[in-house]
Amino acid sequence: MKGKDWQREQPIFWEHEGNAAIRLGQFKLVRLHDCPWELYDTEADRTELTDVAGRNTALEKGLIRQYQAWAETVGVMDWKEALPKLLAAWGIENADG
Repeated sequence: MKGKDWQREQPIFWEHEGNAAIRLGQFKLVRLHDCPWELYDTEADRTELTDVAGRNTALEKGLIRQYQAWAETVGVMDWKEALPKLLAAWGIENADG
């Protein structure tokens, strides 16, 4: 680091309660549970107000493939399957408590 240019070589992935994202370089692909993917150029739009999905389908498809491969590798469960199991384990009827 020490004042030198640095760029992440591998993407960052995350998933939480069915919401998902991948960050690679200046692009961040995000999805709320059961919603379409959104793509943001974080260099041009740091506040992520302008969804640029559909403007670069090759990039989007590549990021989605990488996310899906990561999710399969680490065992991300489909939220529609995971939530009922969690609710039963916790002894509650819905996610609102």
